[in-house]
Amino acid sequence: MYRKISGFFIIVLTLSLILSACIVEYDPTLNMHPAYGTASGTATGSAQGFGGTVTVTLTLKDGYIENAVVSGPKESTGYGANAVASAGGMEGIIVGTNSVELDTLSGASTTTRAITAAGKAALSKIPGTEGYYTP
Repeated sequence: MYRKISGFFIIVLTLSLILSACIVEYDPTLNMHPAYGTASGTATGSAQGFGGTVTVTLTLKDGYIENAVVSGPKESTGYGANAVASAGGMEGIIVGTNSVELDTLSGASTTTRAITAAGKAALSKIPGTEGYYTP
């Protein structure tokens, strides 16, 4: 009986040590695009969306995107308009990942590509961002 209990405690202790070694502190910058050098400034870029022009205004400070504003008032009703209307989501993704490289939204692929292109156009207007993204 003593051997069964001590064997059980050894297994529990071993698993506890293994699990405690696996715990890592969450770092929100792990999914972040590297900084755009030390670039700072604000610029607006535009690109053709499905229903019209999509604009993105970016504000960079010390190489990080601090603010993004997405606008596309003539995007088609439904998916395209929803992609821009939920721009808080797109804007949050741009700021949170420090990148304008967005995954395409199903049903709004043209609008999503336009947001990415407009973001890149905005980046190209901010001095010091050259070489930190693919035009």
